[in-house]
Order: sequence, then structure tokens, then C-alpha cells
Amino acid sequence: MTPITLPAWLTISELAAERPTVPANSKGQTFTFRLAGRSYVATYARATPTGGIRFAEGGVGGILVELLVDIAQPWIPASNDGDVHYQAAVIRLREGSATAVVDWASALQTRHAEAIESIRAEGVFAESWFRTELAGQPHLFAVMVCQTSEAVSRDEPSSELEVDRIHREFKRYWDRGRMVRCDLFS
Repeated sequence: MTPITLPAWLTISELAAERPTVPANSKGQTFTFRLAGRSYVATYARATPTGGIRFAEGGVGGILVELLVDIAQPWIPASNDGDVHYQAAVIRLREGSATAVVDWASALQTRHAEAIESIRAEGVFAESWFRTELAGQPHLFAVMVCQTSEAVSRDEPSSELEVDRIHREFKRYWDRGRMVRCDLFS
């Protein structure tokens, strides 16, 4: 059987209450985060070959997100496997980064095989990058599906892959002071 790489999905909603209500049968990983005095819930999932995805509820109005880059190894363990960890971050982009975002996403897609080699070396099964606007500012929402809770960063200078150089170069468009790590909802 040929392995299938499935698309990633993300929903983001502003919370009406401090903690979201997640239906017991919802699929995907749910994260919470605060940004500019507001609370949000985001649910990330990868589609299954047998059907659609049911997302968490609890927000007030969905926020538009666009999948920019989805790099995934051909085989990703089930999310209930103890060897799978999820990490997510919201990254505010600097002004004037719109063209750089498109160029970066295009470069990663063009170098897809090399990007898979890179995440494999980092102990990452899948890495998904979404573009959205939160609190009136452009942001990226990044999700990594990892082997450990401490994934290796592409900031390591030891990587000589061109895709890693491109990614490190793109980080100059990030407002690192406005990067928020998301909490996995449990």
C-alpha cells in the first residue's frame, strides 16, 4: 500500500469564556492561547482517509486561516500514541512581510523532499504552517507533531540543508517579542 500524506486543518476562534468546551468526540488537538488581552482556542487535525474532521466548539466566530506549508513524513503515528507530542506557537509577523511569507512558503513547497529530510532529522513527523490575522495583525500559526516534547529547532547551525537556511533567513520577519507558545488543552 502506498503511504498517503494527508492535509492539515486548523480552526481558530476567540473564546467567549476562559476555557473552551470540547465535545468528547472531537478529533484533533486543541490548543489555547492569549494574545492582546484576548483568549483563543485552536484545533489542529489531519484528515483521515475514512472521513472528515469534527472540530472543537466553544468559540465565538471562526477566524480565517490559510494553510501555507504542510510538510509530513509518509507515516504519522496515531495521536493517541504515547510517542506523539504536539507543539504550537503563534508568531506575529513584522510589517512588510507579506511578500516574504509567500516566497518562503513557495520555497518550502519547491524543496518539499528536502523539508521532509529536515523534519525527520529533527524528530518531527509533521509540521504545518498557517497564515491568519489576529488582533488586527498578521500572524503565523505553527504546529509540530513530534517524537518528543522537546523538538529540535532549525536554528541549529549544524544543518547545512538549503531549506533550513531559507527558514532561518525567513525568521527575520518574525516579531520574536510577540511569539506565543500555545498550551495543549486537556
